[in-house]
Amino acid sequence: RSARGLLDAAIEALPGGFVVWDADERFVMCNETYRGMYALLAPALVPGARFVDIQRHGALAGQFGPIADVDRFVDEVHGMWRSNVGALERTLPDGRIVLAQEREIACGGRVGVRIDITEAKRHEQAVTLYNAALERFSYVASHDLQEPLRKIVTHARLLRGAIAENDSTEIERCLDVLSGSASQGRDLVRALLEFSRLGERDLARGTVDIGALAPAVARRLAQEVHDGRAAITVLGEAFAAKADATLLGQVLANLVGNAVKYRPDGVAADVRIEMALDRASGAASLVVADRGIGFDMTHAGRLFEPFQRLVTRADYAGTGIGLSIVKAILDKHGWSIAVASVPGQGTCFTISIPSRDVIPPPTATALAA
Repeated sequence: RSARGLLDAAIEALPGGFVVWDADERFVMCNETYRGMYALLAPALVPGARFVDIQRHGALAGQFGPIADVDRFVDEVHGMWRSNVGALERTLPDGRIVLAQEREIACGGRVGVRIDITEAKRHEQAVTLYNAALERFSYVASHDLQEPLRKIVTHARLLRGAIAENDSTEIERCLDVLSGSASQGRDLVRALLEFSRLGERDLARGTVDIGALAPAVARRLAQEVHDGRAAITVLGEAFAAKADATLLGQVLANLVGNAVKYRPDGVAADVRIEMALDRASGAASLVVADRGIGFDMTHAGRLFEPFQRLVTRADYAGTGIGLSIVKAILDKHGWSIAVASVPGQGTCFTISIPSRDVIPPPTATALAA
């Protein structure tokens, strides 16, 4: 009895799902991790139930997504299960990805294991996206850096001539261009370093209270507006998320900072941060909307590319890297961002957070700050 208890405890302690079938393809036992992974077919996991009947129950319950022909699906799954095809990746209804593998044992039965590889796949995808972005970034950065360097070389030569001729007006002009070009080059190098360091940093995931983070970012940025003309409102249903608090704060700061910056001269910034929780799916969204200058959506594809600016540097200062950093951070989290804009009316960014990373509040709460 003690040996059986020890075995049961060991199986429950396994880091992945574990299931046992007998020689007649009937269910024997599984651990709670396995039941949690297959929650929709779990009611059918009773000792003695046939494998095909359990799979049919799961298919009808939506465990495997939309299925046009359930009988055919069950036959295909049964065939793969019996043939020991090796490890297969499976996506669960909640978005998790598991590595599934079955093995025949000496008595004729089978054991199956399920390993959650969601984080590994998310990291792999983020690295792929980041490396592609960094390659584009490096190319564009080297091109953009040539502009200030070219100006420095040209105006250093002109400055030498102006000094020789004692032309104070030209000397002053050349010094202004040299100073501005050096600052521009410095900012570009800093942006390049900031973007490249994102790839080296691992996510420090924890529970982040969005209902507290959003107002904190709003207050800080409202205080930093030089003319004091900024109304930043936070509203919606608060929730928490499994995220890197520092990086998520940077995402919000970049989006709200852009919303404050890109507004017509003399017009107060009007920015809205809205939290929304879909209790049916468990997913959530975070919206940053403004009534600024907006842009033509035909250029939306360039928006998250490094150093891509939809306005001139003369009108609005900056390196054009802020939204690239936003995209890179969200990619690392496995989240997505969409944008909608109308010239002269404003822009709306929507961050979509999958249910696996959302921690809903015990009861619905509304926030307005």
